[in-house]
Amino acid sequence: NYTIDEILGQISDLGNNDVPFSLLNVLKTLYGQVLKDQNHTVPMAAVVFVTDTTTPGSIDGAENYATMIKNMGVKLTGLLIGNKVSQNAVQNLFDNFVIWSNIDTCDLENCKPDNWGNLAPGAYGCQGGSSTTSGGTTTIATSTGPPTTQTTSITNPSSMTTRSPPTPAFLCNAHLPFAVDISTALSSDQFTSMINMIIDPFLSIVYPPGIKPARWVYYSNSGFSQRAPQNVSDIEKGVQVLKQGSVNKGSLKAALTTLSAIDVLSYSDSLPINTVIFTGTWLTGPEITDVQSLVNSFSGNGSTVTVVLMKGGIDLSNYNQITNLKIVNWDSNQDYIISDLE
Repeated sequence: NYTIDEILGQISDLGNNDVPFSLLNVLKTLYGQVLKDQNHTVPMAAVVFVTDTTTPGSIDGAENYATMIKNMGVKLTGLLIGNKVSQNAVQNLFDNFVIWSNIDTCDLENCKPDNWGNLAPGAYGCQGGSSTTSGGTTTIATSTGPPTTQTTSITNPSSMTTRSPPTPAFLCNAHLPFAVDISTALSSDQFTSMINMIIDPFLSIVYPPGIKPARWVYYSNSGFSQRAPQNVSDIEKGVQVLKQGSVNKGSLKAALTTLSAIDVLSYSDSLPINTVIFTGTWLTGPEITDVQSLVNSFSGNGSTVTVVLMKGGIDLSNYNQITNLKIVNWDSNQDYIISDLE
């Protein structure tokens, strides 16, 4: 949970990017957040900032998620901004609308949506009154990607008696370099399961198609780089043909060293670089110092390093000594793995 000041701080840090607006991705993200608070006992309202309904593909597929959100008792308000939006195009998606037509010309210190004084209570989910200080929970979704996470380690699902449903996979608006462990630490079936999960849903849904594809590598005790992909399809083809080697464990040091050598940290835009390591291997003691140094170079300024464990029973004691390293534990339901990764 975030304080109001923390929320304002995150919003003030947002910047523009070249990723096209997708209402489907916005509502996917929002649906995941609503799932986490599905047992709410006060009215919940969600305000969705919509900046484009006219570009082909900008609203395709959004209606199903809008319906699921509203079926969970959430009042959904579309805040339509600028001159590329049409209320008619999204009429069936929202319970009510707020128009912000003058955003390009108004005084920034007093810039508000049209008739905001009268419409704000409804947007905030207030019941039968004009007060904007009560009325339940308001979730605000934007088109800049999923909320950031403060979690550094994901609890092993097997130790939990109950668990919320996994968040549906959504597009991650970041560079996503990744590494695939081809050692025999995984069984043949486990290796196949990992490859299938990387292809779908990691590459098919989570991986962002609208920015330059990030490089990826495969590794065991050494790392092996691939040529720079032109698109996500190139990456899928490369992952699809991977075969297991004969080395019995993968080296996280080798994976990160190889990624560093192919300049995955050299992007000039402002998007975070979220590096993902898919592995079935434990971390050995002699690697800790070097891995810590590599993780430090890969993290910070919004960028992260995440290790995704593709089988159960891996000793986490050395992994847990690495700061700024996120661990996603294996789950027999891959939806939880992707949910925890995101």
